[in-house]
Amino acid sequence: KTMPELRALFKGMDKDQDNQITLEEFGQCDVKAQETLYQLFQTDDLVELFEILDVDGGGSVSIDEFCDEMTNLATTQLPMEQIRMLKQMSMARMASS
Repeated sequence: KTMPELRALFKGMDKDQDNQITLEEFGQCDVKAQETLYQLFQTDDLVELFEILDVDGGGSVSIDEFCDEMTNLATTQLPMEQIRMLKQMSMARMASS
């Protein structure tokens, strides 16, 4: 049920229609999309949410990556604070490699 909604949310943010969302596009999403993201993930930090969604750290998020990670975040039992810490540790490991 939520997959079509997530795909529509993604399409609305993908301003250049290249099937990738950059941080810039993510940050420029409309107010309704922002409210949806804030509600789903109890965060008002879109940069941080983008970094969590950008699993490979490539600077953009594909539609599949977006839908998979949004689903994972929405269904996880982990508190958002723990997800933040796990992402920071992952980024630190990647930087030291």
